[in-house]
Amino acid sequence: LAALHREVSRLIAFLWSAGKHFFYKEVLMEKQTFTIPNISCGHCVNSVKEELSELDGVAKVEGDAQKKKITVEWEAPATDEKIRDKLKEINYPAA
Repeated sequence: LAALHREVSRLIAFLWSAGKHFFYKEVLMEKQTFTIPNISCGHCVNSVKEELSELDGVAKVEGDAQKKKITVEWEAPATDEKIRDKLKEINYPAA
């Protein structure tokens, strides 16, 4: 019975920790869609995705060439300003 109690306690501790991690990610992760007028094709989208993905804190980048939009999910140390600066640097400034 004592061994079962230890295993249940470990499971509860694990689930509590996993829940806090999930909550942290959901609360602190930011997501924004940027309009990028210079995007004209899938290659442009891939270039932007590659460059933005290299920024620390950027978790996900998706793009749509037809809509000229990029959606970025990030957490610290990435910021809206750092993402916009990178977009300017690579000649795909956000509108």
